[in-house]
Amino acid sequence: MLVPWSNSKGAVVGAISGAVMSGIVSFGQQYVAAAKLVVPHKLSVIAEDWCYDKYGMEASRNQTVIPEDYPDESHIFPLFRLSFLWITPVGVLTVLIVGSLVSLLTGRRNLKTLDPDLISPVAQWMLPAEAQQYAGSTSKKFARAREAMENERMMTISSISN
Repeated sequence: MLVPWSNSKGAVVGAISGAVMSGIVSFGQQYVAAAKLVVPHKLSVIAEDWCYDKYGMEASRNQTVIPEDYPDESHIFPLFRLSFLWITPVGVLTVLIVGSLVSLLTGRRNLKTLDPDLISPVAQWMLPAEAQQYAGSTSKKFARAREAMENERMMTISSISN
């Protein structure tokens, strides 16, 4: 976990809001592209005299550059003008912000009794010193539960064989 005080309600609400936000941005981008409200900008490629030196090509110096005519994009919602590469970071930031706020509003987790092994090493600086006594408690609890299930299975097998 990156946010130590998060709880299950914050995680669920944050995940849903992040998915919805990413979906809105993604579908909004597709809509404005399909409606030709936003068009991809093309880089101009003009061969200069360096072409022959580097690539062995002759370039005509008598070229006229025709500027592209792009529509005005200032009225488009800014999130719909973003590159598709920004959809994931927008979703992740939404999850972190909304999930943290919901966790704080619905009752934050007690950080003093939290197992530090459950928190990402990047975020462990947020834990109080008292939490270090619970290090490994979660893995020990699962090991005890696994051992109890194995013992119960062995008892069942031995009672069936008798």
